[in-house]
Amino acid sequence: MGAGWRRARPAFDSAAFWDARYARSAAPFEWYVPAPPHALLRALGAHARGARCLDVGCGTSALGEALEARGFDVEYVDFSAEAISQCVARRPDAAARFHVADVRALPFADGRFACAVDKGCLDALAFGEAGSVGAAHALAPALAELARVLRPRGHFLSLSTDPPEPVSYTHLTLPTKRIV
Repeated sequence: MGAGWRRARPAFDSAAFWDARYARSAAPFEWYVPAPPHALLRALGAHARGARCLDVGCGTSALGEALEARGFDVEYVDFSAEAISQCVARRPDAAARFHVADVRALPFADGRFACAVDKGCLDALAFGEAGSVGAAHALAPALAELARVLRPRGHFLSLSTDPPEPVSYTHLTLPTKRIV
């Protein structure tokens, strides 16, 4: 490598990057921890069976399926059409629950969900914006959308390796429809 050579940074905030990544393998992929993380399930345990839950940036993870097995009514969203296509191929009976959409512009009505879960989606957006996780300003549009689609006092849980404030393996209660 010559002087001045710089390795190109992956565009983690790009659907094209994720489409190419998921096209390389049809096997379910778990970010950070296997699904379901027990702490996450415990935190969501306060919700009644049948509560609507949004799996944000679902990729090909089995997290949402584990939540369904616990009685949650889960809808899935990812901006990677390839990831959603693989999920639908794995579960054609649930095709209507899978949506190709960007977390920064969700296709759901206000207050539709009791809870939402994220396992790496916000990290990818922050990394794509800043080159390293920690760009909290890059998350404002996504957090505003999550606040919009969560019912009042809804819960958002995010698992992160190097979280921007205020999201940190945390159980974050969004008290209002607007948080930014």
